[in-house]
Amino acid sequence: MKALQKPNRKGPGKPTHSQAFPDGTIIETVRDSARPETLRLLVFRRKTPILTERFTYRGELYVPGTINPGLAKHLRLPSGIAPCGRPSELLAEMFATLQRYVDVPDEDLRVICAFILSSWFPDCLQSVPYLWLVGPPGSGKTTLLKLLHALCRRAFLIGDLTPASLYQLTGLLSPTLIIDENDGANSQMSRQIERILRMGNSPGAPIIRNGRAFDTYGPKVLASRQPPLDAALGSRSIIIPMLPSKRGLTALDQVSKERIAEQFQPKLLMCRLQNHDLLHTSLEFYRETESLTPRIRDIAHALASPLRFVNTLED
Repeated sequence: MKALQKPNRKGPGKPTHSQAFPDGTIIETVRDSARPETLRLLVFRRKTPILTERFTYRGELYVPGTINPGLAKHLRLPSGIAPCGRPSELLAEMFATLQRYVDVPDEDLRVICAFILSSWFPDCLQSVPYLWLVGPPGSGKTTLLKLLHALCRRAFLIGDLTPASLYQLTGLLSPTLIIDENDGANSQMSRQIERILRMGNSPGAPIIRNGRAFDTYGPKVLASRQPPLDAALGSRSIIIPMLPSKRGLTALDQVSKERIAEQFQPKLLMCRLQNHDLLHTSLEFYRETESLTPRIRDIAHALASPLRFVNTLED
């Protein structure tokens, strides 16, 4: 990666968290490896990464967006990029890592890996699925949530959810929002949360609060003891049932979790940068899946689209 560019001091600049331009240039937000509380722009241009404080594109100056420091420290961001190898090898690495810590059937684990990969391309999809983990205490839900916090793009793990925090947090760098123990009672608050979640899997429908627009679009992971009672919300979700395991699993401590994040976050970011232009809505895909319901088709497309470049690059 090129060295940090000298800041351009002309004008305040346009704050951005992510930007893709017609010529293939992409801006991503990363942490400064020397000062993790500081955000930088990683510019991927002509297949060359540049880390900078400011970037000018066709006369427009871009700078990192600001985030409340109390929230920013909980947001998962890479500090750079690393070679990601062949896409199939990256998926196999994630599969093997998850398999050490949680006990779910292989076919479900493959779906989870596909969801992780799709979380790195939400701006290339016309809708994103939700991953819903369902199981009793001791089934490994919390461990899997922590792993997803280490692997998903811009992951933010939250244990206590209110309607206000839901629409405010989803406006924070468009994160993958990970919600633990989402067993809400049949209350007005839980109905409000369900309504916001129903709106958040497709772009272009902001929530207006106090004269401000909040974009709730983005991947989400939820964990609960019971499946979603709301049918419309369930139709937007991939439901993964989990049970207590009798298999000897590796315990996931904080050190191991951060080591996994350090191993995969730079690789997954590089995977996004290298393959962003390959992921566009495929009309052919929709013609081939006309027999599916619209919701199932959207979920299938979101999971399958990031896998298309696996075949494209490895044929």
